[in-house]
Amino acid sequence: NIIAQAQTGTGKTAAFGLPLIEMINSSERSVQALIITPTRELAIQVSEEISSFKGNSGIQAIPVYGGQSIDQQLRRLKKGVHIVVGTPGRVIDHIKRKTLNLKDIEYLILDEADEMLNMGFIEDMEEIMSHTNPHKRTLLFSATMPSRIKALASKYMGDYEFITVKKQQLTTSLTEQIYYEVKASDKFEALCRIIDIEEDFYGLVFCRTKNDVDSTVSHL
Repeated sequence: NIIAQAQTGTGKTAAFGLPLIEMINSSERSVQALIITPTRELAIQVSEEISSFKGNSGIQAIPVYGGQSIDQQLRRLKKGVHIVVGTPGRVIDHIKRKTLNLKDIEYLILDEADEMLNMGFIEDMEEIMSHTNPHKRTLLFSATMPSRIKALASKYMGDYEFITVKKQQLTTSLTEQIYYEVKASDKFEALCRIIDIEEDFYGLVFCRTKNDVDSTVSHL
């Protein structure tokens, strides 16, 4: 179990999403991980990011949130999914309908827990956690650590590791950082030159949008 105090934009989704892809058993068509987010926009974003990580693993992740047809969500859940990313209210709705069984989940992630507290979802978070497998692993991410969040962790998480990520800690002194300031239209050419210069280039290329990713891959 882990509590991580980290700001938005520090790579939290990749930090929990990539390990989930590795650890989930794709041959079992059951929900093995639940990710709770404060808003539907974040639920959609996290679900899309995790789906972009999965490659050919066969792992299915879906967002569930208010404002979307619940019948559509029910159909997808019945087909069998591995990861559910949802807002507190809609997750509780599925629990009450018995369309989402959390007794066998192995991983619970609470993303932006302080925002859920600010939006009045603390009781919903507690109710959701009370329905989960007590032997699961829980990861709680929060930019701040108010007393209600600490109390929630003490009640439901047992022993946990506490990690604080500050802006100055995003990289270590062993990491060399090089910054190139180029026009947007010249970015791809600059990337190609970097790859040509580095004999053993191996790494990750991050793009701002899905279209940028597709374009970069096709041109490389």
